Amino acid sequence: FTQKYKITQDKINAIITMSYLNPILDKTSKDDVLALSFTPNTLKIQNLEVFINNKKANIEKLDDEYLKYIIQNNYTDYFKVSLPNVKEETKLVTKICLDHLPCFELNFQKYPKSLYYRSEDVDTQYN
Repeated sequence: FTQKYKITQDKINAIITMSYLNPILDKTSKDDVLALSFTPNTLKIQNLEVFINNKKANIEKLDDEYLKYIIQNNYTDYFKVSLPNVKEETKLVTKICLDHLPCFELNFQKYPKSLYYRSEDVDTQYN
């Protein structure tokens, strides 16, 4: 559920990480939700655009509701990237455009929560 991309260009050294959060969220979301992180947090971001399957996504600072789902450190900036969920889409192709740098893609396969997490109301042993 996580992809990373390394930037080493124009005196910039950074790691960009994106995680697909929907399968691990406590509550079902009507949006596809991804966490986007930039390390180090000293990276000056002036223009950031993210497209999911060629549609412009919403970007905002990642709040506490979603921060609990990721491993955090003091040297990283975190953003929430979201777009209304389209059930028929099984893949998420994210295109990230950052300042003057070339755009790059990170790809995700959409998986339902039920593939990984057993419902709390079911008490069945499977092994």
